[in-house]
Amino acid sequence: MRYGILLPFDYDPVRPYTAVVKGRLLWQLYLAFVEAASGTAVPPAPVVNLPFLLVYLASTYMLIRELVDFPEALILWTAVAFNPFAVVYFNFYLTDFAFASLSLLSIYYLIWSLRRWAKLTGILKSYIVAALALLVKLNMLLVIAHWILLVVVFAWKKYWRLSKWHKTLFIVAIALPVAYELLLDVPAHITYYVLHDLNLNRVFSRYVFVSPLGLLVNFFYKTPFSPGRLWYDIPIHEKYLYLVNTLSVDVYSPLLSSLALLSPLLFWKERRHGIMLSLLLFLLLPVFYFHILNGNLWDLARNSLLAFVILEVTGLTALYAVTRSNTQVVVAAFVASQLLLYAEYIVSLNYKATFQVPGSSLYNFLERTLWVNGLVASALMLLVVEKVHSRIPVRTQRAIALVLVTVLLLANSYETFRVTFEKNAYLRQHGVHELLAKLGEANCGSSIVLTNIPQLKLYLPPGIVVVNSPLSQREAQVLLGSGLEVCVAFTSNVIPSWVSYRVGAYNYMKSMFSCRNIPGQTCGANYTVTIFEGERLKQSPSSVKLEYAKLEVVVNASGIRQKYVVTLGVNSEEQYNNTLIILQGLDSVSRVVVMNIVQGLNEVKVEIPSKVRDLDIGIFFSRKLEITVLHPQSRSILLKTLLYLRE
Repeated sequence: MRYGILLPFDYDPVRPYTAVVKGRLLWQLYLAFVEAASGTAVPPAPVVNLPFLLVYLASTYMLIRELVDFPEALILWTAVAFNPFAVVYFNFYLTDFAFASLSLLSIYYLIWSLRRWAKLTGILKSYIVAALALLVKLNMLLVIAHWILLVVVFAWKKYWRLSKWHKTLFIVAIALPVAYELLLDVPAHITYYVLHDLNLNRVFSRYVFVSPLGLLVNFFYKTPFSPGRLWYDIPIHEKYLYLVNTLSVDVYSPLLSSLALLSPLLFWKERRHGIMLSLLLFLLLPVFYFHILNGNLWDLARNSLLAFVILEVTGLTALYAVTRSNTQVVVAAFVASQLLLYAEYIVSLNYKATFQVPGSSLYNFLERTLWVNGLVASALMLLVVEKVHSRIPVRTQRAIALVLVTVLLLANSYETFRVTFEKNAYLRQHGVHELLAKLGEANCGSSIVLTNIPQLKLYLPPGIVVVNSPLSQREAQVLLGSGLEVCVAFTSNVIPSWVSYRVGAYNYMKSMFSCRNIPGQTCGANYTVTIFEGERLKQSPSSVKLEYAKLEVVVNASGIRQKYVVTLGVNSEEQYNNTLIILQGLDSVSRVVVMNIVQGLNEVKVEIPSKVRDLDIGIFFSRKLEITVLHPQSRSILLKTLLYLRE
């Protein structure tokens, strides 16, 4: 934002045909608008997410209201409004809450339209909002949700016969994914696995932004791109762990999750349009599949916030439908809830924990879940029994039971996000504000700031040159020995410096900058500020320009990345000796190169390893690259720019 350009976010070197889809461009524009409107560099996360909170509250209420009468809809909506996952991620700068809010609004418009003979205006609104959501974050759950609702309901109710527009929409919805698989995804895999032709493979794979076939192949067959384990290698207790977390058993109670899964049986006899919500529960399959495939329980709630909210809405509307149904489904729900409790018990025995607290570690909620499930079951009995007392109307009994269940869910939600806020490392300052205050006292405004906290630059003035964790100790020593003043801001806390810790830069920085009570050093509880005296940088006109930047990915015979080679074309009208060229990846680490810049065009090649230890740092440099060229002799910043690279 400070450079006035948009940088597509991608896990691979940016491909021009998929950058718009995967780039989260709308989120960047929105953040730039909020920053300009607020007048502060980093507005609080709740301020950033406030418009999306309104969208979330409105869309969830309207979804419930489509299926539940007033005032029961308002009672049940209260529990959804304080969904613990939504409350937690509302306090993050991540895209997940914004994406989930817009996705829920899009799904509401689609369900509203399908309930009214597939009104094209509603479908159009749904697609417009869905497009906005996908420009905030590409998440295939929304695409899958739209496809399931559109294709299944159109085929079920024969909406495709209504007009030529409905028929065209139905055909396109079926033809597009089939064409994508047959013309792009399947040829990409055949050229790689069968023909072993990487050049031909790139013709197809450059347009493949997500590969359903690839996920399926990697899950059951060992390939160079497999995450390291197959379905058969995963122990049963780990499968149970992902199952109970995917169904949010500890948050919604086993009984409510079971009612959601059995909701088609309830909606078939009462409020059949509720089956549209039940269809969306198929989203839980890719949620479970993708996260257990990658062994990623940490991001399960974050990536699946949309599916978790739909699960709660479906469970609550199914709870309401129980009041008009027979007791057979209730008995089935009781049996299913006992099976889920058994799975959670197995998880508790093996992990001593049952639930992944968002942004933190596993936590044992088994005892609390047993109590909550028993209380929800007791309240549910009031819904099954038609008359508890002759003087109390049946509808009043239902309202009392729904209030009891809602209060229980609210109490459970409060306990969940209370534990989350206590244990979530990302919702603490970790001494960063104290470190910033010490930097201000040291008057480092015109200096180079060397740090192992990548996000520190967000809190510093734009003119400061911030260098994140040089990859090697030699590169850090080159920077310190340049004759320029360098302020080193080092933290021993591994949470804000996790990238530095993972690649090993943390170790040498700790040995160099840990508290030793030397002159020019200020020590805190878990940080140090060390000033290396020298000349201060000055802002001056420069005759150096960046003509081009290229990225080459070096792969082995199997197509696995070995390293990245960044080639820079630097044009200069003058000669500069012993310049420092600093390349920084997206909020990660840096490479520092010393070279002489001659008059004319200079070509600089910098190698970046694909992996250091177990962390793929190449992806950080391929997403975004910040280039700074310093000339210590003249104390000048010759070049400072930000760009994204293409293969």
